[in-house]
Amino acid sequence: MKEITSSFTQQLREATNIAKQAKFTTHNQEIRNVLISGLGGSGIGGTIVQDLTKLTASASITINKTYEIPAFVNEYTLVIISSYSGNTEETLHAFKQALAAKAKICCISSGGQVVEIATDAQIDHMIVPGGNQPRAMLAYSLTGLMHILGFHNIISSDFENDWIRSIEEIDKSELTIQEDALALAKSLDGKSPVLYGMDGYAGITIRFRQQLNENAKILLWHHIIPEMNHNELVGWTKDSNHQVVFLANNSDSERILKRTEICHEIVGKYAKNPITVTAIGENKIQNSLYWIHFGDWVSFYLSEIRNVDPVEVKVIDFLKSELAK
Repeated sequence: MKEITSSFTQQLREATNIAKQAKFTTHNQEIRNVLISGLGGSGIGGTIVQDLTKLTASASITINKTYEIPAFVNEYTLVIISSYSGNTEETLHAFKQALAAKAKICCISSGGQVVEIATDAQIDHMIVPGGNQPRAMLAYSLTGLMHILGFHNIISSDFENDWIRSIEEIDKSELTIQEDALALAKSLDGKSPVLYGMDGYAGITIRFRQQLNENAKILLWHHIIPEMNHNELVGWTKDSNHQVVFLANNSDSERILKRTEICHEIVGKYAKNPITVTAIGENKIQNSLYWIHFGDWVSFYLSEIRNVDPVEVKVIDFLKSELAK
């Protein structure tokens, strides 16, 4: 896992080349909405892309993380199927429904049944390197999703410049990122972590939590500001062993920053020494790519501290084997 985490920017560059070389085709109908279908490490990219594009996308983007697809899916819908293995049960079910709905479909996968179906039906597909855990290959699905949306003019291709700058900034800051991640991992050891992300970064906050779940083998929760101000904030009434981490960004609005400052003060009365970490970068893309890399390092270092295997996911394998019976 350490080598894969270290290669994040290399993966982003390779993913960009793969996406640019993929043969996507235009649709013969107007695209009025988008559905991105995928789960786990294959699906979180869709949630992040939805956050990145919600203020600029020319069509509404919906994320699907189950067997069934929404009723609105039809010939005016772009459906993006994201399954790293190509054999995700729920995603395959949704794929077949999208075919029946006559939607425009594009797939991102390393192989499996998704690529087999796409090849047989002459459906656009982007093949990514296989043989790893889906959560370790986020760079490929995330980059692929952005390029597919760009190809279909759902978003502007201007994002590519920020993609390049983000890669350069992460490379320049790599040592600092690792040092800060190790320090945070040490502060989380023996505690019950709570992650508070900011509006527009829900997918990033979920990804951070998921990496701590899978790599470090711990339970934690997350919430988003300002929504948590209207419910969860009231729950902080007693001292606890929780380590609260606020994930802040230079691109956060003035009101979000003020809310975070006040929440830090309130929560600090009951969870000692809450931590605020601020992402490098000046916009959403730069901040988001930073958080992905930083969170991956935190989860890896915490797995080392806790002496657990970051790759092992036996309980998920057991679930899949039971479902297959």
